Amino acid sequence: MNEQLLEITDTFEIEDEGLVLSPILPVPNTTNDITFIESVEVESPSGRRQTMECKFTISHAQGESGLNEWNLVLILPDARSSDVELHSRIFVTEEVFDKVQ
Repeated sequence: MNEQLLEITDTFEIEDEGLVLSPILPVPNTTNDITFIESVEVESPSGRRQTMECKFTISHAQGESGLNEWNLVLILPDARSSDVELHSRIFVTEEVFDKVQ
């Protein structure tokens, strides 16, 4: 996996869902309902890498301007806050990177 998708700035846990990663990434306006699970590499600030399953989903919200916004939300279903350090980086395959752009 060689494409960096994001650097984690915050996390929060949702019971029965997993660890939600922040930032949530804006995506172009879409009507596509994208939800899929892929392996990602999580690289800690010290350089330790671990492979984890990640749920990618598009969420819809009304932005501050009143316009519709679409966001890519990443959830690590099997992780807890203690498993992932802040400022860790998420790496994905080129295929996944292109799919969510």
